[in-house]
Amino acid sequence: MRPRAAPVFRLLRLVLALVMIGGILFVWIAEYSSHRTWERGLPRSEREPLSKLTVPRYGLNTALLGSPSELSAADMLDTTVTLGVRVIRQRIAWDVIEPNPGTYDWSVYDSVLAECAAHDLQLIAVLDTSPAWARPGTNPAKRYAPPDDAADYARFAGLVAERYGRQIIAYQIWDQPNINDHWHGEINPQRYVELLRQASAVLHAADPDALIIGGNMAPTTERSGLNLSDVQYLREINRRGAGAYYDVLGIRVLGFWSAPEDRRVSEEVLNFSRAILLREEMLARGLGSKDIWALESGWCALPPGWQGQPSPSGSDDELLQAERLWRAMLRAEREWPWLGLVCLPALQPEAALDDPAWGYALLSPLGEGRHALAVAARLLQRPRLLFPGVTRALDEAIMQPDANTQMISFYGSDVWVELAGLKPGMEISLAIDDDPPQDISWPQGAETLRVHAGEHLARHAHRLAISSRGGNPTISAVQVLNLARPGMLHWQSLAAILALAYLFYAVYRNLRALKPGVLWRQLRARIQLPAWVLLAAMLVLLGVALVRPGMLPLAALALYGLFALFNPRSALWAAMLTVPFAPLQLRPLSLTFSVAEVTLLAAVAAQVWNWLLGMGAPRPRLRLSWLDAGVILLLAAMLTSTILAEYQRVAWREFRVVILGSFLWYGLIRLQSWEPHELVHMQRVLVISGVCVALVALVWYLFPSGVVAAEGVRRARAFYGSPNNLALYLERVLPMAVGLATLVRERKRGMWLAGAGLILMAIILSFSRGALLLGLPAAALVLLFMLRGSQRWLVAGLGVSLLVAVVAMLGSERLAQLFDPARGTTLIRVGLWQASWRLALDHPLWGVGPDNFIAYYRDYIAANALVEPNLSHPHNIALDFWLRGGAAGLAALGVITAGIVGALRRILRGARGTALGHLALACLAGLAAMPAHGLIDSSFFVTELAYWAAIVLAWLATAQQLTLETAS
Repeated sequence: MRPRAAPVFRLLRLVLALVMIGGILFVWIAEYSSHRTWERGLPRSEREPLSKLTVPRYGLNTALLGSPSELSAADMLDTTVTLGVRVIRQRIAWDVIEPNPGTYDWSVYDSVLAECAAHDLQLIAVLDTSPAWARPGTNPAKRYAPPDDAADYARFAGLVAERYGRQIIAYQIWDQPNINDHWHGEINPQRYVELLRQASAVLHAADPDALIIGGNMAPTTERSGLNLSDVQYLREINRRGAGAYYDVLGIRVLGFWSAPEDRRVSEEVLNFSRAILLREEMLARGLGSKDIWALESGWCALPPGWQGQPSPSGSDDELLQAERLWRAMLRAEREWPWLGLVCLPALQPEAALDDPAWGYALLSPLGEGRHALAVAARLLQRPRLLFPGVTRALDEAIMQPDANTQMISFYGSDVWVELAGLKPGMEISLAIDDDPPQDISWPQGAETLRVHAGEHLARHAHRLAISSRGGNPTISAVQVLNLARPGMLHWQSLAAILALAYLFYAVYRNLRALKPGVLWRQLRARIQLPAWVLLAAMLVLLGVALVRPGMLPLAALALYGLFALFNPRSALWAAMLTVPFAPLQLRPLSLTFSVAEVTLLAAVAAQVWNWLLGMGAPRPRLRLSWLDAGVILLLAAMLTSTILAEYQRVAWREFRVVILGSFLWYGLIRLQSWEPHELVHMQRVLVISGVCVALVALVWYLFPSGVVAAEGVRRARAFYGSPNNLALYLERVLPMAVGLATLVRERKRGMWLAGAGLILMAIILSFSRGALLLGLPAAALVLLFMLRGSQRWLVAGLGVSLLVAVVAMLGSERLAQLFDPARGTTLIRVGLWQASWRLALDHPLWGVGPDNFIAYYRDYIAANALVEPNLSHPHNIALDFWLRGGAAGLAALGVITAGIVGALRRILRGARGTALGHLALACLAGLAAMPAHGLIDSSFFVTELAYWAAIVLAWLATAQQLTLETAS
């Protein structure tokens, strides 16, 4: 009985080991996520750059001119001083001071700043608004539109510095430049950087000690158009060199709809923790040592019975608002040593009485204090406790219980003290709380010393006592930190690694004993279905996954994957059929995948699964070719440029879908053995899929959703985003259809001719000038060389069809624009290529990375150039490979081209007159359309185009190897 029972026990052990592996991974991931959530934003070491903490740490926003209440500026300043505030943030409006060019009225601000000086207050000056004469002609009524000429603004800023520089500690260059309310047209980071550059130069010349504040972006999750995410905007201006022109980054720490303890940190979430993203962006750019000031803060609490405009940032009860403000400031003090000054909400805003900005105010319109005012007073009037950060203004923080002892209270896990004025013979000891004092020593002759006075302390308030004999040293600075510490996570990780190693070994041993290959072979032998049945079932399941919502698509995809495992070759044909359907998306569990990507992954998984179990197709003895080398070089180049890309998310997405997907296609074909008739079948599958797309395009042409009406014609597009994309794919498949139709031994010639006709008709109805004037003529030239005798009438027919299509376009605006040098896409293309060339020269080695072109392109558009600013690629094959993959990407294109030429020479030398030789030339015709049309449009970096190219390149490499093996 034991031999029969042994497999059962082996199976139980295998299942138990797998369950334990899953449990350990789940627990470890949960622990790591929890640790990252709670520790994010904390510095990891004392060497992490930090900004200086201001003393006091809190300032106040003021509206000394624009508030509609009856409170005077003097009344507001009296309240400000009573709170204990020393720094206020006040707008100095350009349009008030210089209503006409060169005409200045300083009287209003002279009076206001005299009051500030009388109250011993320093200013953060917000320099914005533009006079009507300086605004863009498209927005003459928009007060917050930036000026047309940055030099006008810089000149005004310099005059402010000359007149009021003694009272101003920092100048904020514009306000909320990332939203349309404070800009005009589309958000333009490059224009803001220019504004910052010119203003900072003038301000530093007029007031050398002044701080320049950049940013103060409005928190938003929008990524393009009239508003731009504050995180992305900071990334954009820093990439353009803004860091050289500002000393302080201004941010807004608003709570929106959640409590300050909401620790979600995401570009898609608006909350108090969003400040961490901006800090991380500064660290990533190497700007971590720059000060970060929160220029606006708090939660909105509209008064009861509010009849004004709704708040876009939510609204709390006043008590909850005050409580959240208190807890938020405590969190910032304890966890964010990189946040220097924090400006509390304004006493009263510069806004109409129905504006929701009153929800942030500390005073009501009648001047009555709200609950948040008491919180502000409490924050500013507490006993002095040093919080994490670097503090140099220590006069109010040092207590001296006796002549020989200096005492500091602090909150944090680690504390460093900088001592100055050391003298020979002086004895110094340090003590934390009630711990025994520790004597310290220093090198002989040293006059200053930095001491790590306490480490690994509990995260609460502590007391540091510095006792001395022979004189008291001067405490010049104190650095307190709450360091992010892994705690037990390192030990848990080590234990998890050891346990997982043992469990994986157990899985290996039990799998080996169970002989899964034998079991799988027996299972496949019992469930034998014709390949066409499996293929049909898989396509039906795929259709269900595409059209049905809910959980049904998941079940359909699971069954699809199971069928793929039983017949990897059917899975490959199914994946090949879906290549041109890449624009169609599957959305399982809120994720988005191209249908072509899902079927490809299923085919790869099925092949790998069967290879591992000894059931896969036999693998050939590969002879590496130039095509193989070119594809590998392209993968390496694109991987490198992706790693170095500025915009990682979009770069990795394109790398995954386009580059890795095409590489998987190439490997999936190259790593299997193929017979010549199977390679012929491969082209049949590609043509059938192209015919299906053409049929969809022709049927949908009858409906508005299937066409794009532009430039006097109705352009077929099927399910593609653009008619050009439809033509780009079909022009490559058309030569294959012609090749199959002209095969001497091809029995169903009429069917392939009909398919070619449908494809050609769809291309013509796309009215793609690149396809009709470049792509198809290039393919026709190759076909003319390929065909012999009476078969050349097909090329003649193709030429006549193209001529008819061009004649049909002659009367349309679409073709007329092509030859009009003053308008149309011709001039746009020239401007685009010029900008792309300049961009490539600035990034010659590594390029800008996959799908990063659009982020850089606008900065290189020449002034007054007629261009489309929202283009995602350079519309030229060489520039595209160069900018996405760098010099290595361009080299890979050259190697692949050489590989194509070499493969065709060998195939035609050894297989001329055979189906392989004939269809190899059909492949060449399709490939010829690729660079021809790619001179002015996309060529490779679109999912369906990349997959088609990878399949054809693998086809040529495999056909070359078969030819060489036959010859030898």
